[in-house]
Amino acid sequence: MGQVIALDTAVLIYYFEDISEFADIVETVMLPIVSGQAMGIFASIGIIELLVKPKRKGLTELETLYRSELATLPNFYVVNLGETIIDKAAELRATYGLRTPDAIHLATAIVSGASLFITNDRRLKKVRGIKVMLLSEMKRGRKSK
Repeated sequence: MGQVIALDTAVLIYYFEDISEFADIVETVMLPIVSGQAMGIFASIGIIELLVKPKRKGLTELETLYRSELATLPNFYVVNLGETIIDKAAELRATYGLRTPDAIHLATAIVSGASLFITNDRRLKKVRGIKVMLLSEMKRGRKSK
């Protein structure tokens, strides 16, 4: 297995719910992971982010979908917080003024050796130490070809 790709919560929401605006590009992002060419990782704090909408709106089927997809997605791992990730997240938060969840996602990616963090949050592009790619940029790049 080659490259390690870290995903932000929005990417998984688009993938699990097949959100049409980003469906094609998210499929392209996920293909190397599900085919075993890359390993996907996700910070455990993202599970909280995933479950807010289903719990707030009483959407038990959506909650079940998220949990099931996370548990069965091949070559994809949820990374729990540890001291090294916590320290790196604090450093990122102090350096870049990130919100805590974003700092944890990026710290998880960096500490886990990911070469790429995929998100749709433009504010995260300023972080050094990992390549941050935006779905919106990937989509625009695809249209221009």
